[in-house]
Amino acid sequence: MPDSLQSTVAQLLRQYGDARVDFSRAGSNTADEQAAVRRSKDLQNALWEQAVIVSRQERTVLTSLFLQALNETIDLSEKRLAARENRIPAVIWILISVLVVLASFSSGYGLASRFWFPAVMMPLMLAAAVALIADLDSPTHGFIRTGQNSLVRLQQDLAK
Repeated sequence: MPDSLQSTVAQLLRQYGDARVDFSRAGSNTADEQAAVRRSKDLQNALWEQAVIVSRQERTVLTSLFLQALNETIDLSEKRLAARENRIPAVIWILISVLVVLASFSSGYGLASRFWFPAVMMPLMLAAAVALIADLDSPTHGFIRTGQNSLVRLQQDLAK
């Protein structure tokens, strides 16, 4: 990359790393998330403009690799946003709830003797399964979270 553009691109990449970390830390459907998405898209556009300038000045293998890496970065950003937006539909939640209620009633009704353990365990197991599904459906809060360690390491490497 030409020396004249190298520092500009490095600065934009540092800012982009910061924006992606902010996005990963922001809650779903919040103002912080929307601001991080806008900032990421602005920085992607600025990086792409620099890539166009580089590709016009130098047509080398390194330029091609830079364009490919930048394109993959933008694609990955969109995939992460889509993964956060694609949630379990309400109709599925209603169906799961109906199934849990029916399974709990049928297991309780079908007990020959009124022993408390199976009558309590079936609803508890179903509730635990539904809670895990709900936790998987919300990537920004809950017990199961996607680690952002690699993104933070990249941010630290870019800061050097």
